[in-house]
Amino acid sequence: MSSIIKRPKSDAERNSVLKGTSELIFTSENEVNPEAAKIFQAETIDHLKIYAVFFFALYQSHISAKNEQSEIIKQKVPVKKAVQKIISHFVQSFNNGIERGSYKISERSLYGIDVNNNEIPKLTSENDIILWCDNIINGEQARIAKGGTAMTNPSAADVKAMEDSFKLTLKEQRDKKLEFNEKQVKMQKEREVADALIKDLWDQIEYYFRKSEPATRRLQCRSWGVRYKRLPGDNNLITGTVAPAAVTNILSSGFNDKSIFTLTNIGDAVLQFYIAPTATAAAPANAYSLSPGATADIAANRLGPAGNTFLNVFNADTIKEGEFEVEVD
Repeated sequence: MSSIIKRPKSDAERNSVLKGTSELIFTSENEVNPEAAKIFQAETIDHLKIYAVFFFALYQSHISAKNEQSEIIKQKVPVKKAVQKIISHFVQSFNNGIERGSYKISERSLYGIDVNNNEIPKLTSENDIILWCDNIINGEQARIAKGGTAMTNPSAADVKAMEDSFKLTLKEQRDKKLEFNEKQVKMQKEREVADALIKDLWDQIEYYFRKSEPATRRLQCRSWGVRYKRLPGDNNLITGTVAPAAVTNILSSGFNDKSIFTLTNIGDAVLQFYIAPTATAAAPANAYSLSPGATADIAANRLGPAGNTFLNVFNADTIKEGEFEVEVD
């Protein structure tokens, strides 16, 4: 079986590698693991000790900024619908007033509406919405100044309050987008540094285990965080997807209790891997959980009881689709 190093491509993968390697090299007291001191150069360890903390913090702030931007976009949807609705209701009420004789048809022009047009204005873009809010507010002031009776249900004040809420949401969205863009630029600048450090770490791991037999060497290197992928055409590499809150069967045969699985979560959802008696069996409480971007080498006997022949994966996320790669040794 031929394999090559799988370099991290995403920030999630970079973060996972640096975090995982740090946990292997440093003890809970932040001391260097004696075995790690044999594998890595002192300057590489020192670099990782300082840089990993910085990268973790930057990555988390980048994710937070992304999530906050997504959240404010979601929050804008109901506000946008509400302001579109109140503009529509105002124009409809005014048109009804014209039919009743309460308002003059010529007064439509005060709101920027053609006197012969009784249709609701198009409110597609954000600029359209703000324009028509202002048209209503200014037009109502002009009509009242000429002796007209103020409209109610909705009033121009109701439209103004809704417009202010909409503008505030737009400002928050712009601010969050600017914040995310700034974090994105910082992340982009750090990718080259992170990749170079990961290459140094993996080069030193492979050099340390260079005299071992190929299959053994691959497992030894993986145990210190090196990630591999099969060459094209290798039947031992399995890729797939799993729907939200669903189970997917990965294998129904082709492994035994001594097999080693290399599990990689290449998506954005938390996945749970386990060996079960059927292809549709629910995930047990002790299923192996793998976060987005993470990779793990797991023996078959750690994923389920001996005798079970179905390797399954459960997507713990109720919204996002899961993606995975599985290699069998």
